[in-house]
Amino acid sequence: MYRETKGRGDMPQLGTETDGLGRKGSGRVSPSSRVANAKELLMRDFLCRTIFLLLLFVTVGCGSDKKQLAAGGVAVVNLKAVAVRLGRANNFQQAFQDKQADVKKQLEEFRKSLNDDYNRKVVAYGEQPTNEQKQELRTLQGQLTIKLNQQYTQLQQELKGFVQDKERQFREQIKPIARVIAQERGLSIVVNKDDNLILSFEAAVDITEDVIGRMADSSAESAKTKPK
Repeated sequence: MYRETKGRGDMPQLGTETDGLGRKGSGRVSPSSRVANAKELLMRDFLCRTIFLLLLFVTVGCGSDKKQLAAGGVAVVNLKAVAVRLGRANNFQQAFQDKQADVKKQLEEFRKSLNDDYNRKVVAYGEQPTNEQKQELRTLQGQLTIKLNQQYTQLQQELKGFVQDKERQFREQIKPIARVIAQERGLSIVVNKDDNLILSFEAAVDITEDVIGRMADSSAESAKTKPK
C-alpha cells in the first residue's frame, strides 16, 4: 500500500505511483504496461546507439583529408578571376564598348529621324499655325516621344542580350575543362564563386587555378596548330 502524508495537500509523495494527471494508481502493473515499457526501453537503446554511430561518423569524417571531405561534393570556380587572368575580360570589355557605341549610334539616328519628321510638319504649318494644327503638333510630338522610348528599350534589350551571349560563350568554353578537373577531385557539381550566394567553402574544392592553367595550355596548343 502507498501512503499519503497529510498536511501537504493532495500532492503525491516520493514513491507514490500516479497516472500522469496527479491521480494515484493501484500500485499494480498490468502485462500490457510491461510490454509497453519494454518497447520504450528498446527504442531508447536504439536511439542511443544511432546517435553514437552518427557522432562517431562525424568525428571520423572531420579527421579525414580534404580530398575525402570534398568527394561527391561541389567544386567552386571563380569565373571573373579566370577571365581576368586569361585576358578575356579586356576582350569582353572592348566588345561591349563597341556594341554600346553601335547602339548609341542607332538610337541617335532614330532620334534625328523623328526630329526631322516633326520639323517638316512645323515648317509645313508655317509661323502661325491654327489651333487645330498646334494640337496636331503636340499629338505628333507625344507619338514621336513614345517611338523614341520604344526604340531605346529595344536597343537596351539588344545590348543586354549581347552581354548574355558573351557570358554564355565563355561559360561553354570553361564547362568541359572545369568538369574534368572536378571529376579528378571526386566532385560532381561545379558552381561559380559568387559572394552573394556562397558564404564559405573549403580551399580543397576551389578549382580556379587549375582551370586557368589548363585553359592557358589549351590556348597555347591552339595557337601552335593554327595555320599561319
